[in-house]
Amino acid sequence: MKKTRTTECVSTILLLTLAILAPAAASAAEPAPIGGAELQQAMYDMILVIEKAGGLDSTASNGLYWNSPDVEQALEAIPNKKQFLEATRQIVKRSQAARIAGRTDLAETSALVAASSEVGTAAFTPNYPDTGTDLDYLVLHPLGLVSNNSSRCSGGGFAYYQAALAGANISLTAAQLACDASGCDPTGIVCISVCGATKIVQAAYLIAKVPVDACNSWDAKIAAAENEAAWKNSELALSDLSTHDDRIGAALASQSAATAQLAADLLAHDAAVKSLMAQLEAGLSRHDEDVKLLLSQLLSTMASGQTEIIKLLKTPEGRRPGWNEDGY
Repeated sequence: MKKTRTTECVSTILLLTLAILAPAAASAAEPAPIGGAELQQAMYDMILVIEKAGGLDSTASNGLYWNSPDVEQALEAIPNKKQFLEATRQIVKRSQAARIAGRTDLAETSALVAASSEVGTAAFTPNYPDTGTDLDYLVLHPLGLVSNNSSRCSGGGFAYYQAALAGANISLTAAQLACDASGCDPTGIVCISVCGATKIVQAAYLIAKVPVDACNSWDAKIAAAENEAAWKNSELALSDLSTHDDRIGAALASQSAATAQLAADLLAHDAAVKSLMAQLEAGLSRHDEDVKLLLSQLLSTMASGQTEIIKLLKTPEGRRPGWNEDGY
């Protein structure tokens, strides 16, 4: 399709826009510069994948399917064309791999072991989104961005979508500037070539934005579920600690009572021992007096016997008159 004068004028404006948005740095290392047609094809492939994954209408991909110089010029505003191409190709590749693998949904939630009543209350498991009904998951899973109900949009896959969206945003800005600079009614027939490209690039941008928005929404749901679980588990932990504290208090009270009883038993035992020792001491004292009395009696008896012996020794030939008188 031959360009009209309006298109040529717009092309000049686009070149000026490109100079403002992203100054092109001449690179002698690139053997073949990346052109708008290649970028448009890459954009088409990516948008088609996202439309299929999300069950969206094909307005954007249909608009990109037809070769349009104005769309190509808008896409040439992307500063890092090589990065954009790599991102779109990786998006298509990862989506194809996800479809071929046909992975089933596996809830890989953390295995939280239910604690017994002796240890504490069973932990609260995060209430992750339902993979069968969640719209974000139904879009992201076929694109290979998430694999189960607890995985986040992270890693290289999400970065590709962010890079592609950034490129689409820049091309949309260029197309809008070109449309505004044409100075005509966008709905008019004369401006269809220029402003029609804006509509196509805008539709592509909105489709490229779907996975990024879905990822942000999905990650927020995962974070909310885990934050809720963390909050509830904190409450359970505090409750268990309070119960544990009560148990410790009861154990200490019981220990204190047992200690008091032991002290009382020791005092009673000590009193009993002292009583027995007093009784023993009294018995020993009486025994000592009895021994002393017996010794005294023995000594008296011995003294009496000695006196008798002495008297007998003094009168070995028999009793003489006055034998029983003292001093005789």
